[in-house]
Amino acid sequence: DVLTDAFSLELIVRTLWLGVLVTAFAFLLGYPLALFLVRTTSRWKGILFALALAPLLTSAVVRTFGWIVLLGNDGVVNGALRAIGLIERPLPLANSMTGVVIALVEILLPYMVLAVATGSSRLGDAVLEASAVLGASRWTTFTRVTLPLTLPGILTGCLLVFVLTISSFITPALVGGGRV
Repeated sequence: DVLTDAFSLELIVRTLWLGVLVTAFAFLLGYPLALFLVRTTSRWKGILFALALAPLLTSAVVRTFGWIVLLGNDGVVNGALRAIGLIERPLPLANSMTGVVIALVEILLPYMVLAVATGSSRLGDAVLEASAVLGASRWTTFTRVTLPLTLPGILTGCLLVFVLTISSFITPALVGGGRV
């Protein structure tokens, strides 16, 4: 009955689409951040890692309420955009799919960063230097060395974010205003 009911099918499709969107954005933001954190030689590396993972120390519900305040019609985001003259009327960020995606990406981004950083342990300086010495361009090194070696971390991060997104209830209910 669930698979033949139009309402149930629409909910399943929307949930899977939300999972794909959040996973894609979390990957696009988290992958470069994780690679930077793994490859940096800065003495601040530990602090940078801690800052990237710090959102995990706060409850997702608390962060969700923060996003409601930030994305509301009179929230910080719309207020700032109006103050600099980019918009005249508030953008519909709260109570929309856009707001839910923004909130879930922020909430789940540390999981992507952690998975990719952990999966990048096989990516050593020697491998990248060997690629450069053999005449590979930066793009070739990325597509033929970096990407394949980090693929297990990418897949783990994407799977983790996707599963957490499609099983998420509180954030879509609160930020989506019952519409998402």
